[in-house]
Amino acid sequence: MLYTASDAINLVYKIIGKTLSLLSDNFLNDNEKQKQIALNFKEFYRYSIKKKIYTENEVNVCFENFNWNFISDSDLNELKEQFLKNCLITTNENLFLEHTYVVEELNKIYDIALENTFVIDKELIDWEKTIKIIEYRFLAWIHAKNLKQDKDLKEKLVYIMTNLNNNEENSYYSKYNILIESLKEFKKFIYDYDNGTIAPTPENTKHYQRAKISINGLEFMKENKLESYVNYDEIMSQLQKLPDNSELWDFEFCLELNIRIFFANILSNIITSQTTSVWGAKAEMIRSNGGWNIKRDKEIFRNIYIALTQSKEKIGNLISMSSKRLNRNRIYLLKILLNKYKNKIGDELYNQIILDSYFDQIDKLIKYHEAGISDSLLSHPNEILDGFNIKLADALLDFENMTRICDALIELDSTLISESKGDLLKTIEFIKKISDIEHF
Repeated sequence: MLYTASDAINLVYKIIGKTLSLLSDNFLNDNEKQKQIALNFKEFYRYSIKKKIYTENEVNVCFENFNWNFISDSDLNELKEQFLKNCLITTNENLFLEHTYVVEELNKIYDIALENTFVIDKELIDWEKTIKIIEYRFLAWIHAKNLKQDKDLKEKLVYIMTNLNNNEENSYYSKYNILIESLKEFKKFIYDYDNGTIAPTPENTKHYQRAKISINGLEFMKENKLESYVNYDEIMSQLQKLPDNSELWDFEFCLELNIRIFFANILSNIITSQTTSVWGAKAEMIRSNGGWNIKRDKEIFRNIYIALTQSKEKIGNLISMSSKRLNRNRIYLLKILLNKYKNKIGDELYNQIILDSYFDQIDKLIKYHEAGISDSLLSHPNEILDGFNIKLADALLDFENMTRICDALIELDSTLISESKGDLLKTIEFIKKISDIEHF
């Protein structure tokens, strides 16, 4: 039988799930419950890795959103306590200093915003705790334009604004005027409808509801009148007065200026010179998925914005992260959990050297899989990749033939030749047993 790297990954998840279940004292006398808990732990950790969960707060949110099977609320509290106690590590690392992580977070909030669009009853969504389409689009715009708050930002922003007016026939001025006139018409229609000047026919009622939705959606700008907020000349005048080096600008001021220019771009994108109403598919998509208001103080929004726009020194000063993170190194976590279980039982369940060597080889196999070259395992079984003999990978997972695993392990790690055959078989037998999630 041929095994693949995905079998190796599944082996690791099963051991993590079962060991976490065994570490809990609350379910020792109920084998069926232990099994269910092991399966849930296995899938929850897999889900956390897939969803790119990092921080303790994200783990807590993930716990709330995960689809737990056959687990009561009281049991869930125990599971959460076990997971947080055993699967988090303490670190002083600020993840937002790593560009790869920031891009992952940006992609993650895109997925969240997209998922929200498929929720039929939008009233069920707490927009204070999730991401709106408009918030994601702003951050994506900042990233795409590379708008770092540095010596080049002012020039970039002036260029962006100038481009909005390049086409005289379809200039920003004309689009801005369409917006202002449309909103004036909405306000007048609402006033006339409310005062009985306009008859409440089905068609008029539909138009009235649309007009109110459009006006209400812009209520967040009551402190900054829309007419002024996205006025081209006012934005350009403010830009020209600023120091050329944006590093001298106040952080909050720069954020607000970026949002103003972003909304100017949105306006230019949504409205055409032929538009007679600001109502359209793009505007409706934003309005119905959280609206136009960007919450500047929302933690995930603010952290990503800081990471995309600030220097490493300022990122470190402006973003304070919990010192606890999910242990995403599967093999490292597995070894820690097995060691805890071994200490709890008080028996010599396995030979540490042999177990470490076995999972080091499994780790290599998984990394090949994640690198997208797992096909080599099947199509080129005689090749050796970076010192790892792919031909022997199949043997490592063949628990029906323990001797084959022992021989392959010694061939892969010659230092094990000094270990006794008994210790080798005992350790492999333990791995087989601890990976059997069906029996406790």
